[in-house]
Amino acid sequence: MSLKNKSFILSFFLLLLGCQVQKSDSDKFIDFLNNNHIPITHTYIVISEEHCMTCNSMYYDLTKSFLNDSNIIFIIDAEGGLLNTNIYENKQNVYWDREHKLLKNVKLLSTSGVIFFNKLKTKIDTIVEINPDNIEETIKQINLRRKSNYK
Repeated sequence: MSLKNKSFILSFFLLLLGCQVQKSDSDKFIDFLNNNHIPITHTYIVISEEHCMTCNSMYYDLTKSFLNDSNIIFIIDAEGGLLNTNIYENKQNVYWDREHKLLKNVKLLSTSGVIFFNKLKTKIDTIVEINPDNIEETIKQINLRRKSNYK
């Protein structure tokens, strides 16, 4: 085989490897949900102890009232060292991510936040990561979606 043919074949394989399609955020999150046996719903509240502890604590306090809403799933990425996670024990709509797979592997959020799916629950509509400027607005968004019956 000539050097020209070898170069062409090598280039072709490198092109194929470089053209692999990246998964969308929705696909990565749906894979995470499926791999962890978490049902697909409209709203996911993620509680973490990463980064701004004041923000996480305030968000934690403001989202506790949503624990009885079956259309909201809580994903707890916290050990309970900084936040009292006892309120989440034995709840049907709470899933523990003690291995930090969502924050460390899926990387849609780096701290507490909310992930909203579209009304058909086929893809992510909005991701909001909590920071000092948006906590109250995020709670308003969650309440608006609840009142609209997630439509």
